[in-house]
Amino acid sequence: MKLDDVRRLTGPNLYSKSPGVIVELLVDDSELSPTLSPILAEWDALRARFGVPGAGDAIVRRSKGRIALLRSGPIDTLLADAELAEWAVQRVLASHHGGEQPDDVGKLALITPLVDGLRSERLLALEKEAQGRELHFLWDDDTVAIGTGPRAVSWPRASLPLVAEVDWDALGHIPIAIITGTNGKTTSTRLLARMARECGLIAAVTSTDGVAVGDAIIEAGDCTGPFAARKALLRPEIGVALLETARGGILRRGLAVDGADVALITNVSDDHLGSYGIDDVASMARVKAVVATSVRPGGVVVLNAEDENLQVLGRALARDGAGRRVVWFSPEESHPFLTRARAKGETVWTTTRGEIVRRDDLGDHAIAPVTAIPLTFGGRARFNIENALAASATAHALGVDDPAIARALLGFLPTGDDNPGRGNVVDVRGVKVLLDFAHNAHGIRAVLSLAKALTEGNRLFVSTAHPGDRSDDALSETSAIIAAAAPDHVYIRELTGYLRGRAPGETPAKLREALERHGLPPAAVVLAADEVDAVKRALAVARPGDVILMLVHVEREAVAGALAQAMATRAP
Repeated sequence: MKLDDVRRLTGPNLYSKSPGVIVELLVDDSELSPTLSPILAEWDALRARFGVPGAGDAIVRRSKGRIALLRSGPIDTLLADAELAEWAVQRVLASHHGGEQPDDVGKLALITPLVDGLRSERLLALEKEAQGRELHFLWDDDTVAIGTGPRAVSWPRASLPLVAEVDWDALGHIPIAIITGTNGKTTSTRLLARMARECGLIAAVTSTDGVAVGDAIIEAGDCTGPFAARKALLRPEIGVALLETARGGILRRGLAVDGADVALITNVSDDHLGSYGIDDVASMARVKAVVATSVRPGGVVVLNAEDENLQVLGRALARDGAGRRVVWFSPEESHPFLTRARAKGETVWTTTRGEIVRRDDLGDHAIAPVTAIPLTFGGRARFNIENALAASATAHALGVDDPAIARALLGFLPTGDDNPGRGNVVDVRGVKVLLDFAHNAHGIRAVLSLAKALTEGNRLFVSTAHPGDRSDDALSETSAIIAAAAPDHVYIRELTGYLRGRAPGETPAKLREALERHGLPPAAVVLAADEVDAVKRALAVARPGDVILMLVHVEREAVAGALAQAMATRAP
């Protein structure tokens, strides 16, 4: 047994709706059922020694080669409790498994002042009062806030008021939607932001691009975790919050907020398996389900009717008695699950007679023609029809009216301005360059279908890369999908900065072997130095009418520059 990680879960998470400390242990095949009693006993002894309270029984989750152990506790001393958990594990491993003895003197010197500095009756009293008033309570190591948007107030954690000193009547919340899924969550979030704008709302948006308020990016980078969400929720000018939330943030820290108004789960597929003990799609579905169970009573959960794991989740939500409504979407109006859901009185979003339609107890409500929505490429991009349905259903649940939804659908373009890196098409003197972030089997299959449709019988070129943490099986699966599209050339490249345990050149070599094994001739597989080199190589041999598909499009500015240069210099 080895200690892998100890960390705080500061919000609703895979294991509990309460904050706590999680201990992750690595075990080998000979320790399939190791006893955790010594660790729990040592942890309790250290808690008692330093006066750090705990709450409830331990929650244990076992997966292949890993055990996760979660214990809840009050938020003021949670950081100290994590230190105690680590110390307890180190002591037990040293005594029972021959591990290295911990530095007891150093731990004692660290934890004693830490516990004294963290204890805060005011923090716990404010948390309890906010929860009793059903107000969002947002906290981290530096700041505590109650409420959201213009009806929020925050204080430095070191100078909190008494409960009686807070003007509770001034506090409240804005509508909040949490968006997650394996594919489509970024496009759906961006489309939702346009719908909010068309309705006259200023939206705070967290996404893989950063934190945006209205049209302004206030923080760049991948901001799909709870820290970014808290930052967005406290902007005083906003009228709605749209929080794209990735599985990594849920697993590392939990959600920033409990009691969202709407949750959207676009789909669940076998991406990012193998980390944090999430080894199969069903487990990943349970991770995504955290956003659904965070929705307040009376709120709405929007789910993909074609995803079997989400069908299971929807049925569970209907049974749990929490009072959430489930809304379903699918482009196939005759899909059996969608038909059954509507028969039970549930609202569904689908397409019929070429229109995006909402079906509810009042009948059919046509929103916009599918082929007129730019993201759908005349109806050829099925995955973006799904995203349009998902965003429309979520926006409606947030109170956005149908005309605003329609204006957004018809005005949102598949360009680098509106939807950077997702389904962008750039025409380089007759050669269509399709740029997309697709990086797993589900996403690659979807965007390849669009690319093939765009070729209209001409040639297809593909550029692809993968991070090093993708398994050989995953590389083989995506290679088989690409090879089945019969591209003229495939340009493979190292995904710089994402080796993730593999040696330099190892992942491209695996891709080459898999592509050739699945039927591509060796001459059709070309090693490129990077994304810019790949697009330049493809443009050098492409003819008008051909399509170049750039998968895992991450070097946006550099590729944009290369394409602009090609448009300016290439002969007609």
